[in-house]
Amino acid sequence: MEHKMIGLVADVGGTNTRLALARSGRVDTGTIKRFANDSAGSFMDLVHLFLEEQGGRAIDAAAIAVAGPVTAAGAQLTNRDWWIDAGMLAPVAGQGPVRVLNDLKALGYALPGMQASDLDVVSPRSGSHVGNGQSLVVGIGTGFNVSPVLTEGEVTTCMDTEYGHTALPRSVAGDLDEAGFETVEDCFSGRGFAALRTRIGEAEIGDRYAGLMAAMARELVLAFMPLDGLYFAGSVARAVMQSEARDRFRKDFARPFDLREDLSGVPVSIITDDFAPLNGCAQVLRGLEPG
Repeated sequence: MEHKMIGLVADVGGTNTRLALARSGRVDTGTIKRFANDSAGSFMDLVHLFLEEQGGRAIDAAAIAVAGPVTAAGAQLTNRDWWIDAGMLAPVAGQGPVRVLNDLKALGYALPGMQASDLDVVSPRSGSHVGNGQSLVVGIGTGFNVSPVLTEGEVTTCMDTEYGHTALPRSVAGDLDEAGFETVEDCFSGRGFAALRTRIGEAEIGDRYAGLMAAMARELVLAFMPLDGLYFAGSVARAVMQSEARDRFRKDFARPFDLREDLSGVPVSIITDDFAPLNGCAQVLRGLEPG
């Protein structure tokens, strides 16, 4: 009988970590466990505890999504002094393949398998709008980043970026008076939202911020041409876009583009599935399976 590779998948956030087992690109939902990061001294402490709870089951590979910058050497978790790399996971993965990736990139790999119930549609695809296989995940939470996604047939490719550290576009900065924001992340992040709320007040922040998000989204459409859709994720994005302020976003985003009028028909959704990063990791492992 052919052995089905059993993989460890994890979504490591600043506060909590989810772990599960996966086979053939699917997460075994019965194995999903959530741990408070404060309950452990390191990520590997949680891995060992999880595998112990699974009866010491052997695994063949691992894919770990981390909320923080990832390099070839490994990942540094944002908001916590945890370092995660392939070398420390190799022994528990039976020396099999290990992948450490940014959590936003994991969301990109999860996109093709998402169902309607995993998304909150803000602006649906217009009847005449034609996709091009390109999507963009936009994360606004503790920080900001994007994950460009290209899907060709059954193959999905997600690219790395550090877009939050690029200069704030004039179309956005011009509406911020003297806020002092220099980079995209200065504005579109938890700290940026809080700073603007202090300046303009609780009553106006939702509508104003949604307008800024629409201006930024229009810039991202031109930069990445994600005709298959923009997908927002992250605590700040969800808080704004799942409030009455989403009407302001819809209105501002729908303005015709000077370059091509059809670009305002790019569909926009919010990712609501909390397990999406685990599903993305499962897809990464599926691509590593032999044969």
